[in-house]
Amino acid sequence: MTKEKAQAIRVILLEVGLSDSVYAFNLPFTKKGKIAVIDTEYYHIWPVHLERLTNYFSSPMRTYWQSLNH
Repeated sequence: MTKEKAQAIRVILLEVGLSDSVYAFNLPFTKKGKIAVIDTEYYHIWPVHLERLTNYFSSPMRTYWQSLNH
């Protein structure tokens, strides 16, 4: 995970209101290193609880993720 990818995930989830995609198993990496967004049954639903992804990040990335969302 890079800071750029974390920022992109945040933007996509918030802009589209993907409230049910905030779990790591709904954001898998492809073989080419891209992130796929799956389980998009519910969209345009806010708030998006980004904090649910926090525990899936490494410690340094977790700190960065939390700084983006405060």
